[in-house]
Order: sequence, then structure tokens, then C-alpha cells
Amino acid sequence: MATLYDIKSSDWSISKDTLGNINQGYNDINQCILNILSTQRGSDPLRPEFGVPIREFIDQPINSAVAELIRECVDQITEFEPRIEIIAVGKKIENSQVFLTFNYRDARTKANGTVTQSFQLNG
Repeated sequence: MATLYDIKSSDWSISKDTLGNINQGYNDINQCILNILSTQRGSDPLRPEFGVPIREFIDQPINSAVAELIRECVDQITEFEPRIEIIAVGKKIENSQVFLTFNYRDARTKANGTVTQSFQLNG
């Protein structure tokens, strides 16, 4: 179980994966990005513009849907995670499953990071 004395970074959050743990620095940024990408837009009543409108892309032609999905994800990360800048986005498509990999740079420390999120694009 983490305590206040365990927090060594100004960037930290409670871990969603492990009860009683905290994420700091790079792990905190990754968790925040994944929160943005895994939230359906409109599902957070206090931030109605937060998240990705994944339902808009379901059952659309995969190539155009993926291009729009990437744009939406980059826009959301840019707006809601100001600590980083996106360097590159990679994609992998397996049937209707899309894996997007975001390579980023911490705007303050200039350290690089990577996070991958999958999206299911069929109903």
C-alpha cells in the first residue's frame, strides 16, 4: 500500500490496475492517455467533450474510419494531456480490431514514451 511518503513526482495518480498503488511520472502519463482513449465521448457528465467518439466509426469502411479515429485520438490527447506532444502514430489492423500506438515526448523532460490502445470497429 502506497503512502504519501512514496510519492516522489509531481505527476502521480492512483493506479487503476493495482489496488493501493500509485503511478508516477511516465506511468502516470500513460494511464492518463489510456483514460482519454478508453472513454466514450459524452460519458463523463462533467467533461462532455472528453474522450473518443468510437461509436461514430463502428461499421464504417475501415480505411476512412481509422484515419478519422487517429485524428480524433490525437486531438483528444493534445487537448487533455498538455504534458506531452505526439511524435508519431502507428497503426495495426487485424480484421475489425485496430491497434494504435502513440509515440510521444514529455514536453518538460523531453523523455520519450509509447502507449498502445486497441479499438473494435464493428458492431
